Amino acid sequence: MIKEYKGWVQSIVLPIIFLVAILGMYFFNKPRLFSTISDTAPVTEILFPVSIICATLYLFYVTRFLPNLQKIASGFKDLHTKRVIICTVFYLLIWIIRKSLSSKYTGLTLKEFLFNVLKQSITNPLIFIIAHTVYFGLFFLVIFYFRKHVKDVIRNHGLGMTVWIFVIIIFSLGNESRQMLNFYPLVAIISVMAIQKSGTKISNIAIGLYLAISLFISSFWAKLSWNGEMNSDFLNYPSQNYFRYHGPWISNYNYVVFVVIFLIITIVFYFLHRNKKLIISK
Repeated sequence: MIKEYKGWVQSIVLPIIFLVAILGMYFFNKPRLFSTISDTAPVTEILFPVSIICATLYLFYVTRFLPNLQKIASGFKDLHTKRVIICTVFYLLIWIIRKSLSSKYTGLTLKEFLFNVLKQSITNPLIFIIAHTVYFGLFFLVIFYFRKHVKDVIRNHGLGMTVWIFVIIIFSLGNESRQMLNFYPLVAIISVMAIQKSGTKISNIAIGLYLAISLFISSFWAKLSWNGEMNSDFLNYPSQNYFRYHGPWISNYNYVVFVVIFLIITIVFYFLHRNKKLIISK
């Protein structure tokens, strides 16, 4: 009972920090919170409370995939000095290369980046999950259906895995999915390991359906240039033919369209999951 209580306490820390940060932005920097830059979609004010609740519940749910604090603390004892030194040397080399060879343009500061991530997370309810699914495919469904085994994979692979997953959780709140490109391969590997750990053999029907839907969502047939038909308003057509696949520029209309599509897909896979003859091949 005590361990279960500690698990709940650990799971509410990040959501509380998120809530404090969002409310701080609302009360002390409201004009910037509801403004738009680079023609991105503004926060939908009427759904603002719903967006906050959804993002908070998301954080509460995903942080429960992490090991408890006791296990994280014990992970420090298992650190190998040699590996720590190697990692530090690599980090210093990368830092030196960046300082000496990269552009002097600094881009966003850490504070500005975190502000953008928080703002993107509440543009519309769960907009970040919609954006990541459009960009990467249906991996959220895989993680959800095999969540017990995903937890086991994460919790049994040491402190490094825990740190990476924590960073992924923070980044995943942002709806600019291209910023997740460095992390997605790890998410894919964890998903495959979880399926293997579960002992489940997915049927050809489920695999074919998953691939077909993922290809459909990706709209691989769409043109990139649209023969110069882009206009200056990224949130309307014809520009939305391209920008609807990039989180910060998904218009409210296309957001609703994607929500309906993903609800239908979720229901289809739910019934496939319930009917083990279709989802599992023995």
